[in-house]
Amino acid sequence: MSTKSAMSFSETIKFLNVAFKIDLVPLLMGHTGIGKTECIEQYAQTHNMDAIILHVAQLEPSDFIGLYEKTGDGRTRNCPPNWLPYKEPQKKEKNSQNLEKLAKVIHDTGFINPNGGVIFLDEVNRGHEDIRQALYQLINKKKIHTYALPNTYHIVAAANPFDSYEVYDFDAALRNRFAWVFFKPTFDETKKYLEDKYGKNPIMSWLSTDKSLVEYGDDVKIDGMCMSPRIVEKAIQLYKEVENEGAVFIRKCLETIIQAEKVQSFISYLEEIKHINYKDVLAGKKKEKIKELLEAKRMDILSTITTDLADYYSDKTNLKDSEVKNTTDYLMEIPAELDTVFLDALKNYDAKGCITSNDYFRKNLKGKLGQYKKLF
Repeated sequence: MSTKSAMSFSETIKFLNVAFKIDLVPLLMGHTGIGKTECIEQYAQTHNMDAIILHVAQLEPSDFIGLYEKTGDGRTRNCPPNWLPYKEPQKKEKNSQNLEKLAKVIHDTGFINPNGGVIFLDEVNRGHEDIRQALYQLINKKKIHTYALPNTYHIVAAANPFDSYEVYDFDAALRNRFAWVFFKPTFDETKKYLEDKYGKNPIMSWLSTDKSLVEYGDDVKIDGMCMSPRIVEKAIQLYKEVENEGAVFIRKCLETIIQAEKVQSFISYLEEIKHINYKDVLAGKKKEKIKELLEAKRMDILSTITTDLADYYSDKTNLKDSEVKNTTDYLMEIPAELDTVFLDALKNYDAKGCITSNDYFRKNLKGKLGQYKKLF
């Protein structure tokens, strides 16, 4: 079971921008009444987007997935529910500067907002079983039966913690389709929102003297998260989008789809790799740091250095003696399985002048790597 780091109101808004770029479906997990719906409404308003708020617990299956009708040839077809946008705006509406007005009426008219929209599935783990079954297709394909959402429309869900409310659990397949956001605004965010809405008042002044009086709920734990190949692919895309952000925000973003302990391992890896890389080995620097890594058995860092060294030598024949010596000395120190990684990466590269044909390299590694008889 993985305890997640909380995202504030502003961090959640920021994460939505990232999630929508790579087609993640955020699920805001948090206690009731703390601002999940307001967060989505504010995001949509800021971007002049359509905000379709669905209170899933109050819906009948037909409200969510639509009804069937009989066609003229005796077949049946699904009629999508009226909350889905389906009508293209007229040209004059597309060119109108008053998109905010269009966004306000779109839910009633069925027009597709040119700026896109957010479909917010509130209390998604309180919905009817048939609705939860329909979620698979909506989340995976942005479809309900034959209806497909416009590409500019995105899905966000919200749920109450499984261990604190009378809610339905998700199976592993559905659980791992979401990016889980532990939503928890800060006191200052709550204060600003309420004072912007009601002005300064004695209640907020009183609460400011002891911020702990405002309750946001306990930490949220998510069970059943799985780091499947699909999740790994999404993690690569997600990290690419946030790699220039601060370490705290990077960690919180990755924790939406990866177990917290695995994210911590990755963050530790990033921190270590900042301090040493293959160029240090080539230059004969930071030998004490390498010794520390060996003592700590940091095979992740050592493996990265070794693989990068192999990449460096994979197309080089004009070698520097100092670099060959420093690389050979490094390979003499590390575990034999990492030497194997290095040599396996070069086994198809036998050009004359490759490091594997260097006299210093061959002489010193022959005893350690006797299994490579052809090499020596």
